[in-house]
Order: sequence, then C-alpha cells, then structure tokens
Amino acid sequence: MASGGSLTVPAKKLYEIVKALPDTDVRIEEDKSGVKIAADRFDSRLQTLPREDFPTVPAPTYSEYFQDQILALLPPIGRKAGVEKDYFRSI
Repeated sequence: MASGGSLTVPAKKLYEIVKALPDTDVRIEEDKSGVKIAADRFDSRLQTLPREDFPTVPAPTYSEYFQDQILALLPPIGRKAGVEKDYFRSI
C-alpha cells in the first residue's frame, strides 16, 4: 500500500479507458512507472508526472462589477427573497 503523495494522470485518457471497461470493479494502483488500471481481464498502464511539474492555478475571485452584473440579471423576486452580495463572497 502506498504511503501517500501526489502525481498527475492524463485525465482524458483515464476517462476514456474507464468508460470503455465493462461494468465491474476497476482498480487503479500506483506502480514504479505510473499507474496500473485493471478490471477483470483488462490490464493497462498510464505514465504519470510529478505534481510539481504543473503550475498552481489560483482560485477565482469575483469582482464587485461581476457581482453587480449577476444581481442585475436576477428577477426582482429573487432579490427580495434574500439574494444579496454576500451570496457571492469567497469562502
């Protein structure tokens, strides 16, 4: 059993492989050269890259302008029902 960590997997390729498999248990395990995908008689491997090879994507922030535009699109009943600018604040 792995002791933790992170890696990257080509998401589209992984999705296509898993989608094509029969309706059965799918096992995805890390091995020395990437990840192993197995189900019934199917066995395949995908290359991985370290997480550090990819930039960090900042969380989106909403400007006052954007918030005002969304509130302007809401029908008046929605605004009266308690939808306010706090609804859009970042968590």
